[in-house]
Amino acid sequence: MHIYEKIQQYITDSNDAIYGALEELVLVQSGSQNKKGVDKVANLMSERLGGLGLSSTIHPNLKSGDLVIASTQKAGSGKSILLIGHMDTAFPPDTEFTGYTEDTEKAYGPGVVDMKGGLVSGIFALAALEHLDLLKDMPLIFLLNPDEEVGSPNSLPIIKRQAEKAFAAFVLEAACPQGQVITSRNGRLSFELVCKGKSGHAAYTGPDCASAIHELVHQVSSLYELHDFCPGLTVNVGQIKGGVGPNVVAESARAVVDVRMASDQDGVAFMARLEQLLAENIIPGAKTAIENLTRIAPMEPNKLNEALYRLVSDQGKLLGQEVGQGHRPDCSDANTLALHRVPVIDGMGPMGGGFHSDREFMVKKSLPQRAALLALSLWECWQRRQKGIDLV
Repeated sequence: MHIYEKIQQYITDSNDAIYGALEELVLVQSGSQNKKGVDKVANLMSERLGGLGLSSTIHPNLKSGDLVIASTQKAGSGKSILLIGHMDTAFPPDTEFTGYTEDTEKAYGPGVVDMKGGLVSGIFALAALEHLDLLKDMPLIFLLNPDEEVGSPNSLPIIKRQAEKAFAAFVLEAACPQGQVITSRNGRLSFELVCKGKSGHAAYTGPDCASAIHELVHQVSSLYELHDFCPGLTVNVGQIKGGVGPNVVAESARAVVDVRMASDQDGVAFMARLEQLLAENIIPGAKTAIENLTRIAPMEPNKLNEALYRLVSDQGKLLGQEVGQGHRPDCSDANTLALHRVPVIDGMGPMGGGFHSDREFMVKKSLPQRAALLALSLWECWQRRQKGIDLV
């Protein structure tokens, strides 16, 4: 039997264990703010990976769950393959969406596809390689992120350090709807519009008063006109706060804004236009400024990702899977890896939908398929590295 046939056979034989592992992880409430739950997932993952011969290092976190780095024996002597998954979900500790259920086609539960399914795909891909005695000679690091759903604020420095040590990376986010892997993602601008006015009694408005809320309403309206300012650029004002009461002219107001863009150039053009709009205040005496600006660079299409995609697609053909490539408008840890010029394929997890809602589901048949695809892709990536064959 060829390697791909042996991998596929192992995954098929492990079908019950795969769904058992999925249920175990989904039943752990691990919302980003639930440190105890995230740490429990970290322990479960460390135990499973330890059983495959990987050694785990726990990076403690006071503000979020602990980060885990699991490494094969060969990792550290040179550059490695980097595998990334996140243990947190978007559901708060007091969510009413709990439990795990399944029918013949789908599995349901909080984080079932985002991304407990991806974690299980990673576990059994490595288990297949270990079963065939292939994993011990492969330099591989599996990074388990505890706070991806809130932007990886504590994990980002560690991810950047690991990116510098990687010659290729695979991220276990969910696949695109038709099973495509992800070779590009939008970037994100997050900021607050903060408006300052002049307070006063609501019954005596005049030149001595300037409503920050009134000014902010105008600026938010102008902001939404920049939706599709560049192709695919989106603008969303997710929250507005301001004022102290109905009988007081608001002295301050603020809006929390999220912008998604396909390229760095689009982000620069958007910010330049926004600055122009803010300079044109509507209400005399009120002024709006940008505060708390954060940026996640887009994962733009590039030759490195394209080359790694061809490798994955070729392995898919061996397994009888047609693997296309897709673009996603949201961000993931893959954005950070691409910024460090690491060849990266995202969306190596299973298919599903209803993300971040009580309708979240995973397409069951896609989970073993993805585990086999990941295992074979990891092996082929390492084989080419050993032979000195560049991806590009």
